This record gives sequence, structure tokens and C-alpha cells, in this order.
Amino acid sequence: MNVWRDGTSGQPRRTYAIFMPMHYLGMAGHPRRYSELTEVGYLHNLLPLQKFITYVAFITIAGQFIFLLIFLEHEVWEEGQR
Repeated sequence: MNVWRDGTSGQPRRTYAIFMPMHYLGMAGHPRRYSELTEVGYLHNLLPLQKFITYVAFITIAGQFIFLLIFLEHEVWEEGQR
């Protein structure tokens, strides 16, 4: 089964959607740790990318919870079938 072709798992794509923009931010001079990004003037044009990374991270977390629920449901269902 090829997960890239049939679309059964979007996890690798979501992971790259988080880390590749972070790499781009680092190449653009974004510091690793900042508590208030709006105070620094040269980072204002990178804020949309920060928001995109945040949204994709939440989608990835939701996907992990869905996977966990499906996995646990399958394990409980399989236990009941035995």
C-alpha cells in the first residue's frame, strides 16, 4: 500500500508543512525564541507564515488524536471479537 498515492495518510505532508516553513523562517533571520514577535520590525512580513505553521500544527495534532481513537477502537473491537 502506497500511502503517498492513495491518500490514506497525510501525516508526512503535514509534518513537512510545519518544518519546511520553519526552515525558511530560520533562513530569513527569524530568531528561534521570541516571546513577542510583533515588537520586532523586520519580522512583521513573516507573521502570515507563523500563522500558517500554527494552523498546520493544530491540524496535525487533531489528526494524531483521530488516529489514536481509531487505533483504540480497533483494539477494543478486536478484543471483543476474540
